[in-house]
Amino acid sequence: MSDDGFKQLLAAEERAKEIVAAVRKERQQLLKRAEDEAQADIDAYRAERQAAYDAAVQSHTGVTDERSKQLLAEATMEQAAVAANAASGKEAVIRLLLETVQACLLYTSPSPRDMRRSRMPSSA
Repeated sequence: MSDDGFKQLLAAEERAKEIVAAVRKERQQLLKRAEDEAQADIDAYRAERQAAYDAAVQSHTGVTDERSKQLLAEATMEQAAVAANAASGKEAVIRLLLETVQACLLYTSPSPRDMRRSRMPSSA
C-alpha cells in the first residue's frame, strides 16, 4: 500500500508538473498575443500621426508657395514704382549735379602751375 500511495503521489506530482507547464505555456502565448496587439496599436497610432504630420506639412508648403508668389509680385510692383519715380526726377537730378559741379569748378583756387590766370569770378 505504501508503494501504491507512493506511485499515486508521483503520478499526482507528474500531473501537477504538466498542468503548471500548460499554464506557463498558455501564459506565454497570452503575453505574446498581447505584445503583438500592442505593437499593432503602436504601429497604427504611428501611421495615423505620420499621416497627420504629412498633411500639415503639405498644407503649410502650399501656403508658403502662395506667400512667396505674393511677395514676389509686391516686390516687382515696388521696383517698378521706384524706377518710375527715378525716371521722373532724373532730369532734375542731372541738372542739379551739373550746376553743382560747374559751380565747384568756377570757384577753385588756381593751379600752382598756372599762376597767371585765376579762376575766381572777381578776376574775370
